[in-house]
Amino acid sequence: MRNIILIAALLLVLAGWYAFRQNQRKRLQEKQVLLEQQQRAEQLLVQYMTHLQEKNQLIESISAELNQVEPPISPNPSIEGLLNRVILTDADWQQFKSLFEDVHPGFFSTLRNRHPDLTRAEVRLLALLKLRIDTGQMSRMLGISPESIHKTKYRMLKKLGDNAQSTLVALLANGEVRS
Repeated sequence: MRNIILIAALLLVLAGWYAFRQNQRKRLQEKQVLLEQQQRAEQLLVQYMTHLQEKNQLIESISAELNQVEPPISPNPSIEGLLNRVILTDADWQQFKSLFEDVHPGFFSTLRNRHPDLTRAEVRLLALLKLRIDTGQMSRMLGISPESIHKTKYRMLKKLGDNAQSTLVALLANGEVRS
């Protein structure tokens, strides 16, 4: 009986030792997996930082080049005056219109002759489109939201009908307005 108890105790000790070793192996494997994940994360971070540094160097070199280049001189001082205008009142519109006519003579009369049903807002929009002004700047000049610009443009295109795109292209290219 004593031998059986000794054998059972020995088996229990061996089973405990085996379980302990298995637990140690499992922990070691988990540590290795965590270490590999951490190393991959560090590599990704290093790659990202390197990429950011390259972008920053590129931006700095482009900025330096741009600072060395002289600002372009506007071919016509009237165009620069047009681009800096704010058209909030009728007096502002009249001043803008006279400056615009200096740059693009006959634009408004041709436009009115070809499309008399255009509203004042649509005529203003066409003039600003002719100057190739972006929507944000148009909204600041006219004191309205960019969404209003989009709506006015949409309604104008509907009013011009089937050949609206070709009419706009011709108008913006050389001032000729086809109907």
